[in-house]
Amino acid sequence: MLPILFTIVFTSATLQPVPLIGGPSYLPLHVQILLEEDSGTNTNTGDSVPYLLDFVPAEASDLKTLAALLSLSPVPGAYRFRPLVRHDSLSTSLPSLLEYEFSSPLTSDDIDTFISSCEPNLHLLKNNCWSFAFKFKAWSSESRTIDER
Repeated sequence: MLPILFTIVFTSATLQPVPLIGGPSYLPLHVQILLEEDSGTNTNTGDSVPYLLDFVPAEASDLKTLAALLSLSPVPGAYRFRPLVRHDSLSTSLPSLLEYEFSSPLTSDDIDTFISSCEPNLHLLKNNCWSFAFKFKAWSSESRTIDER
């Protein structure tokens, strides 16, 4: 599911409120997860690069999607997992809601497995970016052994 060509190891995460896609910058209603890479265990990249993980409507800027969400209907969702790039630099300057370390390091494969177990449709009240972020927080805080991966 994730477009990762090598395994990345993450040791901590930060939940960050950010503006909605296409929304005003002063209204951070969306939440994304900023994942910190463990540069000591990743031999595939030279520098540690933070990754962003979030859950958004698949057609976030479509007016039909907005109408469906406001009428409390589910819409197809999209899980985004991507390295932090220059245009996302706002993410590093935003205040964080919650910072935590994982009980054991997570790999990109672990995150892919988690995403595969999640509901694919986004619903404004039942299954949204906030519920996804807190499910991820609960899941990533559980104690896991190598056998459970």
